Amino acid sequence: HIYLFTIPSAMPTEQSPLLDDQCSPNDGRQKLIFIIINGILGAGVLGSYVAGFIMIPDVTLLWGNISDAMMYVYIVSILGATVGFPLAFFGVVLSGPLKWRPGFRCQIDPWMWLTTGVFLFLSCSCLWMPLCTAVLAPEKSTASYNRYAHAISLALFGAGTGAAIFASGLWALDMGMAARIGATWTALHCLIGDATLWPVYFAAGVLE
Repeated sequence: HIYLFTIPSAMPTEQSPLLDDQCSPNDGRQKLIFIIINGILGAGVLGSYVAGFIMIPDVTLLWGNISDAMMYVYIVSILGATVGFPLAFFGVVLSGPLKWRPGFRCQIDPWMWLTTGVFLFLSCSCLWMPLCTAVLAPEKSTASYNRYAHAISLALFGAGTGAAIFASGLWALDMGMAARIGATWTALHCLIGDATLWPVYFAAGVLE
C-alpha cells in the first residue's frame, strides 16, 4: 500500500488566518486577561503610592532639588499621563477586533503585544514608591540611596519601556487617535521625565 502524507507548513500562507487578519482578532478571553492585569497591577501601583505617602515623613523629599519652574512642567506632564493612560486603556477595551494595520507584518498576537507592554509598565511602576520609601523612611539616608539607586533606575526604565511597547502597538493597530496620543504621552513622560530627569533631581536632594 502507498500512503500519502500531507504535512502542513509551519509558515503562514496567503490563506492563513494569521496573515489574513494580521495576527489574531479580538476575543473575549484575551481582552479579559488584559483587563485583569490592568486592574490588579493598577491597584498595586495606587496602593504603593498610598503606603509611601503614609510612611515617608516628608513626601516633598520625592522631588529632590527640582526647581519650581521644572516642577510645574513635570506636574503638567504627570497630569497628561494620568489622563492619557486611561484613554489608551479604554480605547483598547472598547475597540473592535484588533488587527495590525496593512503593511505592518507581525507574527505576534496584538493582544500579546499590548498585554506585555502594560504588564512591564505597571509591574515596574509598582516598585518605584517602595524603593523610594526604603531611601526616605524613616529618614533620608545616603547609604540607603546608594543601595537602591540602581534598582530605582531599572524600575523606571522598565516602566518606560513597557509604556513604549504599549504605545507602539496602538500606532500599529486601527486605534483611535485619543488612545494613541494618550499612550504616547504616557511613554514619553515615563522615559524622559521619570527615567531620565527625575533620578538626577532625586539623587541631588538625597545626597546634598
